Amino acid sequence: NRRRVKRPKNFNAERAERYIRFIERLCKHVKGEKGGQPFLLEEWQKEYIRELMGTENSKGFRQYRESLVFIPRKNGKTALIVMLALAILFLDDEPGGEIYCCAAAYHQANGMFQVAKHVIDVQPAPRKHVDLSRHTTSTKALDPLMRVIAADAKLQHGTNPSVVLYDELHVAKNDKLVEAMETGQSARREPLMLYMTTAGFFDPQHICYETYDY
Repeated sequence: NRRRVKRPKNFNAERAERYIRFIERLCKHVKGEKGGQPFLLEEWQKEYIRELMGTENSKGFRQYRESLVFIPRKNGKTALIVMLALAILFLDDEPGGEIYCCAAAYHQANGMFQVAKHVIDVQPAPRKHVDLSRHTTSTKALDPLMRVIAADAKLQHGTNPSVVLYDELHVAKNDKLVEAMETGQSARREPLMLYMTTAGFFDPQHICYETYDY
């Protein structure tokens, strides 16, 4: 028996379901035994997407601006966030949108981008609308794009991200990249910070715990 979830009055069910439909119809697993198979969401993943993407404020924009996926390893948190970011890339009406794949080290951030790039590359429907390069992908219509940036890179300030994916927040050496991305979102209508990290981390002085506590 599935429990009935009580929704707020400002919940936009149709908007939330659009992201779920996009992921399940157009995204595929990249690695492991399910490689090449449709990315069918588990019920907890659907509920996460529904609440995050469907809850709106009084102006009709997304209410939530920060989200922390805080679960044990090998539970698909990174893949989930990447697929959601792809749905946002295509579905959000954000002129000049910029999605950043962030992490403490470049190889971590680039790992997320390569998953997104592979998903786009093997699907004819989204592929014809996207320009792909080694480190950047952009849609040809509204020109939102996805980029890679790491904490050890010089390019931190001067960005204008609409969505930020930060993988393995618990290994961040400091909060400088998080701060740069957050302050860069000030002009966006629906800014979104998506943090991912491994459960079990505990250091009250770390940016990861501060984010969890907040």
